Amino acid sequence: MSDKAATSEVIRALLNALGDENECVRCYACLVLGKMGDKAATSEVIRALLNALGDENECVRYCACEAIWKMGDKAATSEVIRALSNALGDEQVRVRMSAYRALEKMGDKAATSEVIRALSNALGDENDHVRQRVCEALGKMGDKAATSEVIKGLLNAVDDENDYVREHACEALAKMGDKAATSEVIRALSNALGDEQVRIGISACDALAKMGDKAPNV
Repeated sequence: MSDKAATSEVIRALLNALGDENECVRCYACLVLGKMGDKAATSEVIRALLNALGDENECVRYCACEAIWKMGDKAATSEVIRALSNALGDEQVRVRMSAYRALEKMGDKAATSEVIRALSNALGDENDHVRQRVCEALGKMGDKAATSEVIKGLLNAVDDENDYVREHACEALAKMGDKAATSEVIRALSNALGDEQVRIGISACDALAKMGDKAPNV
């Protein structure tokens, strides 16, 4: 049997396992498909993982997000992106975190209005790790994500109690450049120059530099 045939046979077995009544089996199937990466990213597998994103078991949902993250661009269909957007509101933190990571890896493809709106709402998440991940995902999307709602959310994040959130909020604004250069943002970044964490001051300085001529006027 050739390697290609063996891979095809394994994928077929894993697809069957995704429909197993035992949640542990479904989790394991997602994990193995994730380890296979883009080799396993057939339309049938992506469809099955899409269904797994709506599984009643949180472990299955998490492992499905992880598998999609590892497949990257090849799994970036509009249906998957929509499902990941819905997963941003999952009650389980680790599922939300994994969904952010998968969307971040998809970059521009994931920069739909629906996803950007969901990310904007998630800037108010109670979990600081989630807020940090959201800032990273928005930064990856750059000026495509620079809506008024997102900018307002990042403005609040620059003053977040968590230093990593503050840092990544500054970095996200830097990647949005002059599209984020409102007077309120520039004022907040100017204040962040004196943050007790030196790296945040550096990130704020970089963001202001990328806003060009607009920054010195405030």
